[in-house]
Amino acid sequence: MAVAHDDADSGPPVLDGLADEPWRDVPAEEARWMRPRLPGLLDVMVEGVLRHVPEYDRPGDAAYWRVAEAAVAKAMEHFVQMIADPDTSWKEVYQVYFDVGYGEAVEGRSLEHLQNAMRVGSRLAWRHLAVEAERLGRPPALVSLLAEANFAYLDALASAAAHGYARAREKAAGEREQRRGRLLALLLADPPAPPEVVREQAARAAGRCRGGWR
Repeated sequence: MAVAHDDADSGPPVLDGLADEPWRDVPAEEARWMRPRLPGLLDVMVEGVLRHVPEYDRPGDAAYWRVAEAAVAKAMEHFVQMIADPDTSWKEVYQVYFDVGYGEAVEGRSLEHLQNAMRVGSRLAWRHLAVEAERLGRPPALVSLLAEANFAYLDALASAAAHGYARAREKAAGEREQRRGRLLALLLADPPAPPEVVREQAARAAGRCRGGWR
C-alpha cells in the first residue's frame, strides 16, 4: 500500500453542534472492560466487512489484508486509549488512515468503498460494545455517550482517509499534466523524436503504462 508521510493533519475535525471530543466525557475506567475484548472484536469486524463490502473480499491478497487488519487494530486500540487518556496523540493513527486513503486512490479504488467498509466496521464494533455495556449494567446515558464517541471517532478517521485520497488524486492530476507536457514537447520536437519514444510517452500520458496513474 502506498504511503505519504508528513501529509496528514494531526487531529480530528471539529463538528459543529456536537461535542468536539465526546470520549473526554466517558469515565476513564470504562476502558478497562473494553480493552480485553478487542482481539475477538477485530475478527468480527473483518468478517463483517468481507461479507458486506464485496470489493474488499480479496482472498488471494494476504499482504493487503495484513495491512487492513493492522489499520483496524490500530484504530480500535487508539479509541480505547482515548477513553483511558483523552490527551493521547492522534498523529500516528491519523497518518495510518491518511495512508490508507492515499493507497486506495493509487490502486484505483473508489473512496465510497473504503468509507462503506469503515462504516460497517464501526457499526459492528458498536453493536458488540453496546451489548457488553448493557450486560455489565452500565446506565443508558453512558451507553449513549459511548455511541456518540464511537461515531465521532469514525468521522475523524474517515476525514483522514478522505484527505489522503484527495492528496493522491491531486498528485496524480499533476503528474498527468507533466506527462502530457512531455508528449507535446516530443510532438513538436525538431528534429522529430523517434516514433517508439513518442508512442511510449503517449501511453504514459493516457495512463496506460503498467503501474501508472489513471
